Amino acid sequence: MKEFSFAQTDLFLPLRLGRTARDTLQEFIDIDVSTGDLARILNDNQAYHDLFFRFVSKKTAKLEKTAEGENPEPASPTHRLVNLLGMLGSRNLILALRIHRLAHGSFPVAEGGEVQITAGDYLARALEAEESFQRNGLEYSETAYAAGVYFDLCTRLYGRSGEMKKLQPYFDRTWQRAYRTGVVAYLLAEKLAGFTPKYALAAGMMAHAGKLHMAAWFDGYADFETALDSNKDLPPIGRLLLERDKFGVMSEEIGSHTLRYFDVFKLVLPSVRYYREPYCLKGVDANNHKLAVLLWLADAMARSWRLPADEKDPVFAEWTYPALGSLKIRRTLLMEVMKRAMTLK
Repeated sequence: MKEFSFAQTDLFLPLRLGRTARDTLQEFIDIDVSTGDLARILNDNQAYHDLFFRFVSKKTAKLEKTAEGENPEPASPTHRLVNLLGMLGSRNLILALRIHRLAHGSFPVAEGGEVQITAGDYLARALEAEESFQRNGLEYSETAYAAGVYFDLCTRLYGRSGEMKKLQPYFDRTWQRAYRTGVVAYLLAEKLAGFTPKYALAAGMMAHAGKLHMAAWFDGYADFETALDSNKDLPPIGRLLLERDKFGVMSEEIGSHTLRYFDVFKLVLPSVRYYREPYCLKGVDANNHKLAVLLWLADAMARSWRLPADEKDPVFAEWTYPALGSLKIRRTLLMEVMKRAMTLK
């Protein structure tokens, strides 16, 4: 088994997006992003500005002529670049460039100086999550996108080792579980008082982030965790203890620690860390304790992914946790949320 220590910061540093990518992602999460915001971010980093200019000049020559005719006096050359590629296209390009550099150590520049990259190849999960939220009329698609960026980044980083072909099915299952947990947490937070759906969504999707690192660093973890998760007789705390006993660390310990580096989600770090041990936050951090309890429930519902037939359905036993009483959730509401989550297009 591989040795692991939280002191090995080199394991986590690749998750630092860097100022340009981080600020871009944060601006979109905050929703009020404008062309001026992206122009400012690009102007603050000459390297990205230059790459952006090369990419746009090559790919949008026809659009450039049209834009010049419609707006002969753009606010600035950088505003013009962003307008040519579009706000979302600009965001995707900036993040794809950063992911490529983190994964390969350099930007995707050909010998002739041309920037060669297809952003969608680097942001498959992020775009999938965003499009799903938009298609289903859900709010905070930008937050879902940002969580997807984390999973896309990890997939690229671990893909360098050549192990990704073997791990890909597990990474895909983990992403599906993370997405489902995030959706259920979001829908629950919409129905319950005292929660912010945006943070519930972020925490729900990031609750499973640590599994990616565990699978990449520890031989046999993917099979071990899959088998544990399939055991309906084991409660979450039982799976947690067996995981810690075998590997010396738990997935949520690693997952929450990485949020110190992928810091756009740093606010939900405590609830991610203790979502299978909510009692650790009781009396210490009331808001995160409440959110951790919600995550426990959302994860249980995402794990079963089954719609109860009625209020006496045995599946409710899989969702039971003593602290849930404090949330005062009716079983009919849980059935409503589960039906909505399972019927999203």
